[in-house]
Amino acid sequence: ISPIVPPPQPPEERPEPKVTFAWLRVADVLDSGFWLVITEQGYVTVDASAALERIFYERFIKKAAQPAVQPLLIPETLELSPADADRVSRYLPELEACGFSISAFTNQTFLIDALPMSLAEVPPQTLIPEIAAELDKTGVRKGIDHWRQEVAARAAASAAARTLHIQTREAAETLLRDLSHCDMPYSTPRGRPVMILTTYRELARRFQRN
Repeated sequence: ISPIVPPPQPPEERPEPKVTFAWLRVADVLDSGFWLVITEQGYVTVDASAALERIFYERFIKKAAQPAVQPLLIPETLELSPADADRVSRYLPELEACGFSISAFTNQTFLIDALPMSLAEVPPQTLIPEIAAELDKTGVRKGIDHWRQEVAARAAASAAARTLHIQTREAAETLLRDLSHCDMPYSTPRGRPVMILTTYRELARRFQRN
């Protein structure tokens, strides 16, 4: 009896980029951390760290619903004012959803067992009341969305800073293709530009060509 051979699976198709970078051609990778890209309209200067930050952010934001958590070896004690303590008490489940492990110890004192990994270096004494105040002001859904975006943005900035320097045009072109699949490839989560276009028309004007 001949063995049953499963039909060949089609190759996995990568989703079409939301932005068509048909002009993609990296002319140079500078030691200063910029890439020079030739386009049909002119040349584009890309800030490599900003590009990486945007790429990492869009990867992390998809996982932000379950943020990475860093347990604390020794739980921290958080003592708050009555108003802040009341807000934190009301939003304990939402703070848990943001990646905090926090429990009430007394009316105004809380024990913190874990923090979101990307926010582990931020003092919880200011961060947790700030998040609770944001939830109180904007509502639970918008407040949690805001802080998940904040967690993803800080994690992306940290990951971009730790990434080794991009030294080849091939590596830069690969990252630019990844960038083309981002929802917003032209700026970082904090609004810093990723790329700046200098058109040939602008160059002609500066050189006073007719």
